[in-house]
Amino acid sequence: MTGFDPSSLLQFAGYAFFIVFMLFGQKLQLMQMLAKIGSEMKKLAILRDKSFVNLRAHITKFVPSGMSKEQEVRLHSMITSIAIPPVSNLDPAGLVPKMKSTFKTYDRFLKSNLKRIVGNVSQSDLENLTNSLEVAVELDIIHRVIDHFFRLAKKGGIMGAYMILMALPELMKMSEALSAASAHFQTGLPIGDTFGPMVAAKFSGTEAEDVSDLETVVKVSEFEGRKVITVKARGPGGSVGNPDIAVQKIIAQTKPSLIVTIDAALKMESENTGDVAEGVGVAMGGSGAERFGIEEATVNIPVLTVVCKMSMKEAISAMPKIVLDQVQPVYEKVLTLIRENSESGETVIVCGVGNTLGVP
Repeated sequence: MTGFDPSSLLQFAGYAFFIVFMLFGQKLQLMQMLAKIGSEMKKLAILRDKSFVNLRAHITKFVPSGMSKEQEVRLHSMITSIAIPPVSNLDPAGLVPKMKSTFKTYDRFLKSNLKRIVGNVSQSDLENLTNSLEVAVELDIIHRVIDHFFRLAKKGGIMGAYMILMALPELMKMSEALSAASAHFQTGLPIGDTFGPMVAAKFSGTEAEDVSDLETVVKVSEFEGRKVITVKARGPGGSVGNPDIAVQKIIAQTKPSLIVTIDAALKMESENTGDVAEGVGVAMGGSGAERFGIEEATVNIPVLTVVCKMSMKEAISAMPKIVLDQVQPVYEKVLTLIRENSESGETVIVCGVGNTLGVP
């Protein structure tokens, strides 16, 4: 009788495992990936639903009796609303004005529908409500997009699962940041992105009504013989204003020798919250349409910039103390830039870019 040979058994097991892996390896890998995505989807659904609850709580402040069925339908329609960007490949040269028109129209669409729910409220309250609504819209879009590829991957599309897994960490980080912001907008207190307007607000002066508008305030002051024109969104509501339009009007009326922009900037993983960086160029996020408008108007004017670094979550939720502590130093840094890069008798524009929530 032949004795038991462990090496033969191990060799057979190795062959069997290889065959099973060749036949079912991709399916096993897909199952593992889907389990990971499914777990994150549950967390994402909780964040999305939390933003809905916070939005309704925000609305209830202005509608104590609660929303009617018709108002609930209108709110759901806004949460699932879309803004279709213009065609870019046929006319890239004329894309920016179309983009700006689309986004401004969408903003007016949201605000007009909110007014039909909450009635006549102050501009600041309307801006804050719009911010809460935009958070809910963003989280709903993120959830629906991931769910779309998740369902495709469950049908056997492993590439769809790979796409989700590659983007999932950043999307979850973004979703957690948005969720934190959804509750904060009700407080009316500054967020990290308010850094630019907060620095600009330290320049006192008289309002230039001919270049200001409902969402943007322009003030004129004097510093060591220079005329300083500050531009920021009109607060204390959560608005980013129209800095591009204001800067274009100012340049058309005056001949500034220098422009300084101040903004919050996303930090890299190796950087610390509150780090300050100086440089050149227009510091401005968003779609790029407003930034394009300023860049077009300042082709022959030097533009300097100062930014304060922070994470995405810190930028759209409560302003960290370490960022608040940088407001005065950056204000003094801007004064130094004006002193070193302009002469007495010249005009300088200081643009505080960002959401002016909590800053008049």
